[in-house]
Amino acid sequence: MLILASCNSKTESNSETEDADSIATEQVAETVDTQQSASIYGSDDLKKFGLKGQVTTVTVKYDNDWIPGLVDDNLQFDAQGKLISKLPDLKLTVNADGFISKVVDDMGASDGSEAVADYTLNENGWPVKLKLQMSSPDAEAYADCTLTYPDVDEHGNWTKCVIKGSLVNIEEETGNEFEEPVNATITRVITY
Repeated sequence: MLILASCNSKTESNSETEDADSIATEQVAETVDTQQSASIYGSDDLKKFGLKGQVTTVTVKYDNDWIPGLVDDNLQFDAQGKLISKLPDLKLTVNADGFISKVVDDMGASDGSEAVADYTLNENGWPVKLKLQMSSPDAEAYADCTLTYPDVDEHGNWTKCVIKGSLVNIEEETGNEFEEPVNATITRVITY
């Protein structure tokens, strides 16, 4: 911790002392925030997914429409919180805060199809807005969705996510656009 103060000057103003105290307080707060963040999430891998505590498995189930571009695979973590399951169809991008902010999903296709999802995240690292661009050799589509989390467990992890928005399909031959609503619910069972 660095504390700036002048012991030799009796003419030091109160504002200089307040500035030095403020700097020292901010530095202590940043150190505490970093330490709390590490202990809340348990590991960098758990933090990527916005998972708090010593999570060992996450089992995911869709209750309505399936939305590509979301992390919808079941997850497994070792005792140190390292991800040990594979996400074969997904390429994840992590933002400066350590949370997943973009997902590229090849949807299991070998024809070049992909869905690219860009997220707006809340303070927990959970997507609250999703912009999705999908393309395949014979079709294109895009979606804008809002995600809410009505159910959270005692560790602070979401167990239910509701996705609402619209999906626009673009017909390849005519270029006509067809809009349809998106209504999906994801439930998760998390073990610790």
